[in-house]
Amino acid sequence: MNDTAKPRPKTGWLHILVDYGPLLVFLGVYKFYQPPETSTFGEIAAVIYGTIAFMVAAVVALLFSKFKFGHISPMLILSTTLIVAFGGLTIWLQDERFIQIKPTAIYILFGILLIGGWIRGKALLQILLEAAFEGVDREGWLKLSRNWGVFFVRGGTGELVQALVRLFEELGGEVRLDCPVERIHTSNGRVTGLTSADGWSADFDAVASNADVVHTYGSLLSEDPDGRAEAARLARKRFSMSLVVVYFGTRKRHTHLAHHDILFGPRYKGLLDDIFTSGSLANDFSLYLHAPTLTDPSVAPPGCEAFYVLSPVPHLGTAAIDWSVEGPRYRDRILEYLETRYIPNLTEDLETVRIMTPADFKDVLNSHQGSAFSLEPILTQSAWFRVHNRDRRIGGLYFVGAGTHPGAGVPGVVNSAKATATLMIGDLLG
Repeated sequence: MNDTAKPRPKTGWLHILVDYGPLLVFLGVYKFYQPPETSTFGEIAAVIYGTIAFMVAAVVALLFSKFKFGHISPMLILSTTLIVAFGGLTIWLQDERFIQIKPTAIYILFGILLIGGWIRGKALLQILLEAAFEGVDREGWLKLSRNWGVFFVRGGTGELVQALVRLFEELGGEVRLDCPVERIHTSNGRVTGLTSADGWSADFDAVASNADVVHTYGSLLSEDPDGRAEAARLARKRFSMSLVVVYFGTRKRHTHLAHHDILFGPRYKGLLDDIFTSGSLANDFSLYLHAPTLTDPSVAPPGCEAFYVLSPVPHLGTAAIDWSVEGPRYRDRILEYLETRYIPNLTEDLETVRIMTPADFKDVLNSHQGSAFSLEPILTQSAWFRVHNRDRRIGGLYFVGAGTHPGAGVPGVVNSAKATATLMIGDLLG
């Protein structure tokens, strides 16, 4: 491709700001007013102050969209309406539950509207998302409305990934497995290519890295002085917690559980202090238990159940724990806790177990300090303040993933990929 600089899109980050700005305002105001000690009244007051700011910011974002882009997307109108409606109920009734159920209300409303529109032959999803999916015809929109309104992805996220791989290959892309990138090469301030651990190398005008941002700058770009400098700068920032993830399968079904269960321990703020500041591994924990076979039995053999349970723990920079020793102990404590309270006879029913610890996040996934979500999402490290999708010093270098703008989590990472793809298309194709 031609290395000649092309005009860059000027509003991609503004769209993301409109989408995420009100939420960041809510989080910032809530954090500012959050009481230092546990206080029911103080927590409710912080939520109400945050909700007021959330409502105002949502309306401002809507007006800004009209002024800057000349239109307001139906999705933004719907979201702002629900924010104002549920926010108003939260303030009027002094009950934070109303603003908390706003996402659930959106999902239920979408399901009803999409199925209703599909039955009537109207592709309502097209009205909401046409700008994001160009080139889809009316029949395609009707199928999407039906599928998004009814179906769960059979086979889970892994099947979705495989579908994207097939699409990528159909478009002419090549997926290379079991050959991790070892070096990103640069010359005269631009990316020129890369080399993988198996010796394969190729020249490229642009490289998008979904690896950990510190690893990318510090290891893959270790020969570039700008890369080394940026790695040192990022390493001084605050990083998110890590996780212990226990994957296990049972020989029996456990249909009394939900697909998703959040299991709170006896402490809240004290546990957070242990995870982020104390440098020690707490004796108690709060857990997220995932049982996908309750929705999709195909991900386990007939008559069996598949699970994973995750527990937030300190990253390696906060607590220098020998996870080769503590990992199995921590796993056994979690399984014992689940057997006592939620899954009777778990030990007897276990068919397979494996664990992932902060050491695996560091050594297998190359995550800085074994962090599970890259940079800690404090206000000064969120959204625009995260690593930008396009490097400002090294031409042709782009980023996607948890450490990149706008942030971690599946929605954040998907939006990161969309923003990066938009930038790359604009830079390389004009």
